[in-house]
Amino acid sequence: MAISSGELMLNTRSMVDFWGKEFITCGCGCGKVFPKYDAKGRLRTYWRGHQWIAITNAKIDFGELRRLYLHEGWSQEKLAHHFGVSRGAIRKRIISLGIHKTGVDFKGEKNPAWKGGRHKLNRSGYIVVYKPDHPRAMINKGKPCFVYEHILVWEETHGQPLPDGWVVHHINGKRDDNRPENLLGLPKKSHNYALRLQAQQKRIRQLEAEVRGLKGQQVMTL
Repeated sequence: MAISSGELMLNTRSMVDFWGKEFITCGCGCGKVFPKYDAKGRLRTYWRGHQWIAITNAKIDFGELRRLYLHEGWSQEKLAHHFGVSRGAIRKRIISLGIHKTGVDFKGEKNPAWKGGRHKLNRSGYIVVYKPDHPRAMINKGKPCFVYEHILVWEETHGQPLPDGWVVHHINGKRDDNRPENLLGLPKKSHNYALRLQAQQKRIRQLEAEVRGLKGQQVMTL
């Protein structure tokens, strides 16, 4: 006797097929339907290997998972450490809850792992800051991203954008020392060595004056 697909689906949902064979749903909650007894007549509770899913689910409070992930901005790695499960287990539960952040903008300051967008380039030694709206932002994969910090500091100190064709030099030669007094803006074409030398000499005189002042204070304390 032929059985229609609708009748078969109805019987499967009722956990008994046309021949009276019993079916159950996996105890882990995955929705998998399988025969209640195996070939040897033993009662089954989980689909193959799904008992570990049940153990993992028992460790995770889904309400807390939703709150920490959506509202507190916790990363999947942090959640895995918190619940004592693997990161893959957290990812599966997030997807099953329908709260996966695919397609949501969590770049820059919106990212829970945001640390200010400032870091040092290993090869050049310069420090960069995440400023995608800045006209001098570097392009990475077709999108603006980081700006050299010494340019930002110079512009803030002088209250104006760095003129076109100008570069900012570090007077003491340290590329990660972006104090305003250590930065000198010059036209790139001229690259006037005399001007750089004058600035360095001026800075040396300032440091010498500071040293003399400190020595004078030490003498007075004695």
